[in-house]
Amino acid sequence: MITGVGTDIVRIERIRKLRAAAVSRLLTPAEEKYCRAHLDPAPRIAGRFAAKEAILKAMGTGLSAGASWKQIEILPDHAGAPKANFSGAVARKLRALGAKRCHISISHEEDHAVAFVVFESES
Repeated sequence: MITGVGTDIVRIERIRKLRAAAVSRLLTPAEEKYCRAHLDPAPRIAGRFAAKEAILKAMGTGLSAGASWKQIEILPDHAGAPKANFSGAVARKLRALGAKRCHISISHEEDHAVAFVVFESES
């Protein structure tokens, strides 16, 4: 059963203008390392930001009740697909919602990055 759906779109140019300290507040060290390993990290940073926003929307909470950006980590799995790991208040809220699986799609093209998230429960 679907327990939450969220989507977000980000202008990549907006991400390009962020200072390094701002990016470090949004991404975990592993995410930042992954993004910066690419010739142009901005589309991947924007994609992760969009995915985190989509996750918060799917949870129905936004950044509240102790949730923070770094409690959501999105890295590629063995096949390159985005996979989210959760900790802290975000993980607790997802357990309370009964969300067992998180499906994520991230795309970027020229000026924009977009993400779509679906949370699924067991039943």
